[in-house]
Amino acid sequence: MTQEDIIGNALAPTLLEVVEAGDASLKFPASLKGQYEENNFFKDILKKPHEFKNFAVKNDLIFLVKNGKHTLCILDCSIGPQKI
Repeated sequence: MTQEDIIGNALAPTLLEVVEAGDASLKFPASLKGQYEENNFFKDILKKPHEFKNFAVKNDLIFLVKNGKHTLCILDCSIGPQKI
């Protein structure tokens, strides 16, 4: 890792900071519900979650499961005028 990478990473906002700075009317992560069906990859996971051992579906949200940790899958999509 170069010194520029270290400085860039230190200055980059965290996901929490980006979400907190966003539109207060955007209910995150609840706003992701219903968005997965429009994505060709994720809609298959919703239909047949048992066929995708590296993913879990909880409360209509999709999580990547790795080493026992669940990481929320965030789509490249827009909800109203807000890009997610």
